[in-house]
Amino acid sequence: MTESHRMNDEKNSDRDLLESIRNKDVDAWTVLIDQYQGRLFNYARGKVKQLSDAEDMVQETFTSLLNILHKKPETEIQRLDAYLFNILKNAICSQYRSRWARSVCLIEDVFYNKDEGEVINVSEQITSGDISVSRFASGSEQNAKRHQLLTEALVDIIGKYKKTLNFRDIKMCDLLFYSKISSIETANILNQNESSVRVFKHRFLKQVTQRIPQQFRLADNSMLSSSDIFSEIWETTQLTCPKYSTLVNFMMEKLDPEWFEYIDFHLTTFGCHFCRASFKDIRQKYSSVKQKSLQESIMASTIGFFKKPDNGD
Repeated sequence: MTESHRMNDEKNSDRDLLESIRNKDVDAWTVLIDQYQGRLFNYARGKVKQLSDAEDMVQETFTSLLNILHKKPETEIQRLDAYLFNILKNAICSQYRSRWARSVCLIEDVFYNKDEGEVINVSEQITSGDISVSRFASGSEQNAKRHQLLTEALVDIIGKYKKTLNFRDIKMCDLLFYSKISSIETANILNQNESSVRVFKHRFLKQVTQRIPQQFRLADNSMLSSSDIFSEIWETTQLTCPKYSTLVNFMMEKLDPEWFEYIDFHLTTFGCHFCRASFKDIRQKYSSVKQKSLQESIMASTIGFFKKPDNGD
């Protein structure tokens, strides 16, 4: 089964799970909690200092999902993992709203404060908005429509990259448009020529713009790339994040070479905190299974000792 087919199967599975929960199926709710509790907690634990805060935020995330399914049953959830992570991210961002005033929460960036000589987690420097409406889109109906069209354009372009296994261009998108790293830094990270990176950036923005009706386009593409809109869309839709099953196959080394190499980049070089949290959850579950298997093996090989008759020694 190809990765694209596997992703479609998981999307259908999530849709069925959510429909069962809407119909008050407790077993389905238990399955959902089991599937997502670990990765959400790992993500929260990496962002907040107190264990109790992380636990509260994860619980709040699940409660918020239930409220949404109950009060807004028409809500369409394309990727359940992305939706849950964004509810959780919003809760984390809200905790720091009164202390910091950055405009966007980037999940993988860690900034270095040269004046004070300390590393600062970016999630501790942001303000937060409604997860369902981007700050970029909140100004007017026209901006909201532009945001929707940009999202559709990015999903379409990145989707075609995935289908053709064009991971080089996906990597450049991750670095240039989500992390907003400069062309020269992107070239160094990917071992590419800087001019080829600049050409790609120009052509990518042109592709996006061509998919937007004239009345919704920005006057200058540089405004598009310099704003936070791409970062917000990347974060909300998790455009380039692999599915959970793909991360499982990565750990088991069952992926095709192209996918394996990209997932390795996504987890280590790009450093996506969402996927790192999910991967940690996978390793924890795998380790637990292995430990249980070992325990069973030890018991099977030693149980005979307890069945031997006592010779009185």
